[in-house]
This record gives sequence, C-alpha cells and structure tokens, in this order.
Amino acid sequence: MSSIALFRNEKYSQQVRSREKREKLELQRFFSLLVLFLLSILLLEIIFHFFIAPTLVINKVVIQADEDFSYSDRELLEYAGIKGGIYFFDVDTDFIAARLEQIPLIRKASVTKTFPGSLHISIEKREPLSVLMVMEGENMVPAYVDADGVIFRSPGEGNLDVPVISGVDVPSFRDGMQLPKVLSSFLEDLESLRVENGGLYRLISEVKFVKKNKTDYEVVLYPAHYPVRVKIGPSLTPDLMKYIILVLDVVADEGILLDIDELDFRTNEVVYRMGDT
Repeated sequence: MSSIALFRNEKYSQQVRSREKREKLELQRFFSLLVLFLLSILLLEIIFHFFIAPTLVINKVVIQADEDFSYSDRELLEYAGIKGGIYFFDVDTDFIAARLEQIPLIRKASVTKTFPGSLHISIEKREPLSVLMVMEGENMVPAYVDADGVIFRSPGEGNLDVPVISGVDVPSFRDGMQLPKVLSSFLEDLESLRVENGGLYRLISEVKFVKKNKTDYEVVLYPAHYPVRVKIGPSLTPDLMKYIILVLDVVADEGILLDIDELDFRTNEVVYRMGDT
C-alpha cells in the first residue's frame, strides 16, 4: 500500500475517533442535564411539600343553602368533618360530599376547593312531596316523603300544603329510610304534577296505596273540597287529574256529589258507586 493511502486511512481514523469522542461528550452532557433537571424537580417537590404545602390551609369556607335550611353552618361543618387548620391538599371533596349526603334532609351536596385556601359547599335539600305518619317511640309523628321516596324528618318545616300518604306500612321508622321501590313510579308522576301544575297537585288531599300483590298496587285519591274517593290505576298524569276534577265539577253541579261514595277511573268509562242510603 502506498504512503498516500496510509495517510488517508490514518486521517479517516482520526476523524472517526474525533466524532465518536464528540458524540460521547454530547451524550454525557445530555445525561448530566437530565439528572440535574430531575434533581431540581425533586428539590422543588421537597421544598413545596415540607415548607410551602403546610402553610396552605383552608381559611375560607362558603356554604350555599336555602335560608330556611334546618342545619346551621357550624352543624354542617361538624358533619363534614371540617376543622380549623385542615391542609388544602388533604381535603377530599368527594368524601366530604358523601358525609353530608348522609344527612337525610340533604338530597345532594357539591364540594369544590379553590387554590390556595377556599372551600365551597353547595347544599340541595330534599323537597317534601307528601307527608306520612310514622311511629316514633310510642307516638305517631309526621314525616315527609320526597320524589325519590326518601322519608325524612325536618325540624324546620311547618304544616306544608302537601298530600298525605296512607296505606303504607312503616313498622320501624328511621330517618332517611325509603319507601318500597314499587311506589317510585307513582311518586315520579306526583312530582311531575307538582312541577307542571301546582294547582292540580294541591287539589289532592290524600293518596292511599292499595296493595294488590307484592309487585302491583292501585291508588285511591281523596280530593280536597270533594267528599268522594277516586280510584285510579298505578299512574297519574296532569290530563288525568284535569279529567277527574272535570267529572267532580259536573256531578257537583248536578247535585248528586253527596250521594256518590266513589268514582272509578281505572277503565275508559267512569264508574261511580253510590253511598249507603
């Protein structure tokens, strides 16, 4: 091999070694920077968790509820387990909401936190749809039922203009218990009537559930201002209620209302039963 070829090979080998050395240095520099970056993050986390986070405590709690809500802010905070000096990052909003929803009067609780130290609690209370007499100790006392079928006592509620529920056996009452699921559909209908036409809803004085078997029942309505029982099936619509009031007005105008004991709307034709004479 000529001296010129040897010179070229040597020069090429030097270039290869120089490039490898440069790439090795760049790789070392990259890993050094990566390690430095990770150490910086770790250091910042240590500083934050041990020096900054402990100073971030909940110093403001805003509770949003109706003015006539029966529980005070102090009582709600006790139920929620919120005490002074609680760390912002220790607050579990879902856990607090679940604790508050254990109060039978509360239908839903929403809890959010805002950095660096605020907590917002929104309370949606149960709306009484009807009233039910239950045995508490040795006394019969009124309890309310909402659209979900939950039975609850409310120390702040007075005498409300809501229908009475009867025909339901509550042998061992406890606050927050629920009516049988089989009644859920009718309660939904009653709630829809209250929302869509409060005037018709308030014309119902009493709702009596008549059990046919384990999974079926009928309903007897006792209208306000009319001394007549009204039998319907397991559902109630605004149109049906309007029809019932129309028929009651007609028989009242004809002067036979006091002679009728019961009106039956379970079929396409209205059937009336006369009282004992």
